[in-house]
Amino acid sequence: MTESIWEQLSPGLSVDHCQVEVPLRSPVELIRALELPGSGPFFLLDSAGGNPDLCRYSFLAWDPRAEVRVRRGEVEVRGAGKKLRAPVADPFAFLSRTLAALAPREPVPPAAAGLPLTGGAFGLVSYDAGRYIERLPRLAADDLDFPELFFIFPRRLICFDHRRGMAHLLFEDAGPGEMGRAERALRRQELAPERPAPVSVGRHAFSLSSATRSNMTRESFKHMVRRAREYILAGDVFQSNLSQRLEMEYREDSIELYDALRQVNPSPFSGYIDMGDYQVISSSPERLVQLEGRRAQTRPIAGTRRRGVDNHEDHGLTRELNLDPKERAEHIMLVDLERNDLGRVCEYGSVRVNELMVNESYSHVIHIVSNVMGELHRSRNATDLLKAMFPGGTITGCPKVRCMEIIDELEPVRRGPYTGSFGYIGYNGNMDMNIIIRTLVRRGDRVYAQAGAGIVADSDPEREYSESLRKAEAMVRAVGMVVGGAPPSVRRPSVTYR
Repeated sequence: MTESIWEQLSPGLSVDHCQVEVPLRSPVELIRALELPGSGPFFLLDSAGGNPDLCRYSFLAWDPRAEVRVRRGEVEVRGAGKKLRAPVADPFAFLSRTLAALAPREPVPPAAAGLPLTGGAFGLVSYDAGRYIERLPRLAADDLDFPELFFIFPRRLICFDHRRGMAHLLFEDAGPGEMGRAERALRRQELAPERPAPVSVGRHAFSLSSATRSNMTRESFKHMVRRAREYILAGDVFQSNLSQRLEMEYREDSIELYDALRQVNPSPFSGYIDMGDYQVISSSPERLVQLEGRRAQTRPIAGTRRRGVDNHEDHGLTRELNLDPKERAEHIMLVDLERNDLGRVCEYGSVRVNELMVNESYSHVIHIVSNVMGELHRSRNATDLLKAMFPGGTITGCPKVRCMEIIDELEPVRRGPYTGSFGYIGYNGNMDMNIIIRTLVRRGDRVYAQAGAGIVADSDPEREYSESLRKAEAMVRAVGMVVGGAPPSVRRPSVTYR
């Protein structure tokens, strides 16, 4: 049945390209100027801050030629006024075939040839898509009913080159005046007022108010940590990442919430995704995998401390983090896991660690980060690489599959988009996908934020509980900024623990 879907999809004829010398100053103003909210699904991939080497490009993609959703073993494709459904056993292979079916027929304009992509698939892979890769239990409640994969194939794409201060408009089969309207929108966002500097929270305590509810009590979370330690001591796993999910009422503009989160916690793999029934609002610091040509790389984060009140305290906390034997052992173990995952699809002997245990600081936390590279095997493509790396080992634990089984047993609800991945896969074969952490998900008048901690044999349950809250702090504060309330302080409902 999937063959009939591809037969009914029509590729673009050509890609029109225009360069505009204008920086991306306010993606929120640009989205509004283009009148995207309510017009259909769209993606913003926003390199809002962090390491300049990771932050060269941002993307805004909309007006899909096709939209793909996968849910419970069925794929739904919307495009050309049609809605087509078929069973699907391997959505990653389906995605690869759809990319081939929709690639424009004419060659890319020469002036755009140096860009990482000129069109392709922009999408999100839910954590629960891991069930198409591994056989996993189905114990946790599926209360969000979130798609396992969601991808659009946009006809309208703007690529921002931050290094050159240039916007590249890449429109498939553009109509009269379309590029001119987009250029005027770009000029309008350039005039947006300066945003305040990012907020660094220092050492003051953070807690949760009655308006912010968790899906488990403090004691339930600590019990979950103790159960994970039992699995570690029994030899099932070496480390496991476990999380809690926070829930808040939210009736304001989702775009405003992204703007607030971008101010509070600018990060190199941020983004805003409007799926219609869900909005994903992210300030992720972590790359899952990138593919440029045949060069593949992943950038694992493992090891966290809070930010200090000043540079002196930051230095002390960074030194403490780097010398902590638990953090070092956990990080090295996860780097090895990522090396093994890359090695499954890369040329033999090509995988190497080119950055080991460097520090990156964000508005609320300091992390230990490494970078692992390899040469993708000539018989493999981007979706093969994504499937081999998914989900990221830093947000499951090691060994990955057994940790995923434990997560499904101990966490009361399915993760949905949390610790999944979003980004792009180009028609040219390039790919860049993040890990969905430090992310809010909106459905109706509720917004959800999930955060966790890495559990090892000597983990202190209270400390791991506090770490999960520290990672959620920027998200909760962003909600508070928009609704106008004070940043949260603390009540948790009783929740039955599984």
